Amino acid sequence: KPAEAFLPSDAVAYFRHDGSAAHRKEWEQTAAFQSLVKSGFWKSAEDMVAALSKQQPDAEKIAPLLLPLVRQATVDGVSAALRLVKAGDALEPQITVVLHKGAAKETDVFKLLKQVDPAAQETSQLGRKVLRGQLPGESQEWGCWSDSGHLIVAVGRDALTSVLQRT
Repeated sequence: KPAEAFLPSDAVAYFRHDGSAAHRKEWEQTAAFQSLVKSGFWKSAEDMVAALSKQQPDAEKIAPLLLPLVRQATVDGVSAALRLVKAGDALEPQITVVLHKGAAKETDVFKLLKQVDPAAQETSQLGRKVLRGQLPGESQEWGCWSDSGHLIVAVGRDALTSVLQRT
């Protein structure tokens, strides 16, 4: 399934970054590639984040898991959508993010999310292994799983049910 299959058709906002791999030849001919990648700036920035994270114990646990996700998003792409869900008289946000070709990162993302939310639980929903947690507020939840080679994160009112039923 394409990444967009996991995004709501009634989104009020949508973002997609194809990733540099989709346009590698063109990307490598740009001044941005020369100044960010060829010059070593990107690698230096990653090294600096890693070094700074060692000064903060909590950040030191997260940075090694987070940096590969940022790299994955920049290389293979990421899509995100925001929809508004009616809750009584109010509208509440529901966000879905798809890390293109990110399924291989599921174990690392689950580790990262469990550090952020130690109460998170792995469950099985509609035949998928899902890591889910609760957010403050009625029916507010987040969840993460892989499908069709992608890694999906859904956040908001009834977010998991909504996205899983769509696919």
